Amino acid sequence: MTALDSKYFINLIWDRWDEGLTQVYSNQKQFENLFMQTFNQQKNAVELYFKLLDSYSKELKAITEKFQVKALSTVEKYQDENTSESLQNIQKQLEDVIERVSKISLTPQNAVKQLMSQNLSQIEKSIDELFQQQEKNRSEMKSMINEISLEMKNVFEKITEEFEKFQTQNLSLLK
Repeated sequence: MTALDSKYFINLIWDRWDEGLTQVYSNQKQFENLFMQTFNQQKNAVELYFKLLDSYSKELKAITEKFQVKALSTVEKYQDENTSESLQNIQKQLEDVIERVSKISLTPQNAVKQLMSQNLSQIEKSIDELFQQQEKNRSEMKSMINEISLEMKNVFEKITEEFEKFQTQNLSLLK
């Protein structure tokens, strides 16, 4: 094997090593991107769920208000002065009950919505910070590995050159 062949072989090995390392880092970045896409899809699904709940709550409120108006108009048709005061009390109590039921039914939804929104934002921020740190670590590691690889490549080239010199000297001694 000549010096040119040896250098070519050494360069080939270290170049393939570098390409493999670059591919590993590229795959990690692709994984991060796919993970963030999946996370964002989940986040969008949760947001859509809460939009549907809001829509349901508004619809429920509208139906309740319609029922209340119909009940009031029916009561007003058949009331006389004696029953007017007691019906107004009943109406007020009914409004209080409806308001309490609305608050009770919507409060857990709002609490869960707020909790989920805060948690998703915190999780997204944490994931983003983690990925930034990983990118920094990969960059530093790649730089360090490139330096070590270059040094190793140079050492192998020198060893090969010295070996070939030694081999040449031994061949000339044998002649």
